[in-house]
Amino acid sequence: MMASSVGYKRKIALVIGINQYPHDSLEYCINDANDLADTLQGIDFEITLGIDCELIEFKNKIDTFIKTIERNDLVLFYFAGHGKQNEDENYLLPSDYNYDDSGHDSNYIINNGINVQFIMTKIEEKECRTTIYLFDCCRSKIKRTRDLDNKQGLSSVNAPDQTLIVYACAPGKAVLDETKNNKNGSFIENLLKHIFTPDKDIEEIMRNVASDVYQQTTGSQLPYRTSSLIDKVYLVTNNNQALVEQSPTHKLQYNNRPIVYIVDLELPSIDWDSDIAPLEKYIMNNQLAGVIRDLNSTIPFYILASMPPSDEIMSYAQLLRYYHLRTSSTERAEKGFNVDDRVTNIDSIDRFARELYEDLGQYYLVKAQKARFDHQDREETKQLLTKSIKCFEIVERDIEKTLKHYKNLAKM
Repeated sequence: MMASSVGYKRKIALVIGINQYPHDSLEYCINDANDLADTLQGIDFEITLGIDCELIEFKNKIDTFIKTIERNDLVLFYFAGHGKQNEDENYLLPSDYNYDDSGHDSNYIINNGINVQFIMTKIEEKECRTTIYLFDCCRSKIKRTRDLDNKQGLSSVNAPDQTLIVYACAPGKAVLDETKNNKNGSFIENLLKHIFTPDKDIEEIMRNVASDVYQQTTGSQLPYRTSSLIDKVYLVTNNNQALVEQSPTHKLQYNNRPIVYIVDLELPSIDWDSDIAPLEKYIMNNQLAGVIRDLNSTIPFYILASMPPSDEIMSYAQLLRYYHLRTSSTERAEKGFNVDDRVTNIDSIDRFARELYEDLGQYYLVKAQKARFDHQDREETKQLLTKSIKCFEIVERDIEKTLKHYKNLAKM
């Protein structure tokens, strides 16, 4: 019986990832938060995303998010960053947490950390249908031993009514801030493999994730959970997926922003808007191929590389454009290289940025037309047109800047 797979008014999530700290900065929390947010959007969650939040911003995001919660919502809260227990209470540490060993640590964390139990109490007061907490914190950059300090991690908390609490590792333990796929921590890497599975209860998903993490880390990390759920909870169902495709309010195909992959190139600083498309860098083509194999097939992507595309890369239908950056003026395209019209040869990073923004502007324009005429979704049309206009405005500014440059040269 699919008790809780239907009847939610909305699925909403607050996703926070923090890498930067005054001490002990981390590497993969932002990747984890961004990838989870994109994945949840793909299964019709409304997302509030926070990156490297300082205390005030963190509190404001929590307060604003909680105010939006309604009774029949499914609510998900995810945090990746540093976490700590203090006097049997758990705290999430904001980006500006800067305890300097002076005074009492207990007093400092109370005033400068985010109290987990406070968040749970406030969300419980909203009486939403189901709540899921994912605490992917207590990360350590110290090389793992089999017996890390028992006080490093969060303490176990009793789950409020209709709540699932998942920790990336056992209570009181720490997770080494490392990656197996050159992008994500082990918990999120494995969660992303399972979360799209239709008609699978969330607790079964988490059991599978725990098993995969435990095997991948050879027993040094074991996700832990506490639950008070009385119904099965399905984040994705075959029925819902079918309804989604017919519903004008479904935003699966529009929420998935295109991803831009940069391969084996060091880019100079360019003005980039991650809301239009996130940028991700990889060292080798074979690294990228592995990432794309695991990518949700509904997510389109672009690639910038100095090497010609492989047959495997070009076989992906969601590849929108492959920008081949020629590294010398004498370089020539290989025979047959330009047969696929998705390949564009470019000779500079400036040309890449202009071409990409123009392509993205056209991409969002087409999606806006589809949202308007095929699905009659005016709000989504407006959001997509805003992104399209923004892209073309950037292209226009770049052209004006180039023209001004050449006019100044002509005057010399």
